[in-house]
Amino acid sequence: MRLLLFALTAFSIFAQTGYQNPPKAILDVLNAPGTPTPNVNPTRTHVLFMDMVRNPTIADLAKPMLRLAGLRIDPANSGPHLIAYGQSAFLQKIDGGQVTKLDLPAKAALTGLHWPRMAVSFRF
Repeated sequence: MRLLLFALTAFSIFAQTGYQNPPKAILDVLNAPGTPTPNVNPTRTHVLFMDMVRNPTIADLAKPMLRLAGLRIDPANSGPHLIAYGQSAFLQKIDGGQVTKLDLPAKAALTGLHWPRMAVSFRF
């Protein structure tokens, strides 16, 4: 009888309860927007800000990957697996503070936004 009671108790303890969410206060902290990443242009007149995605989706985490010498490669694009990306961006003037929001597609994934390089000439 004791063995049966122990088995039922152990089964109820280890039974799957499904996915559980943490309390709302913790979710609010985890889902709070991060600080935008700034990128100043070469002439120092504008700043490009990107709002980076802080937590990748489960679909991003579940993408297939190849492992080669410690690197994780995405076979779909031959690039790195789980690269940091942004979903929105805005441009701000440094002197006047005028803000221009960039219109982007709904599922945009921005990576590696940089200002064009200025031509530099050297004189000797």
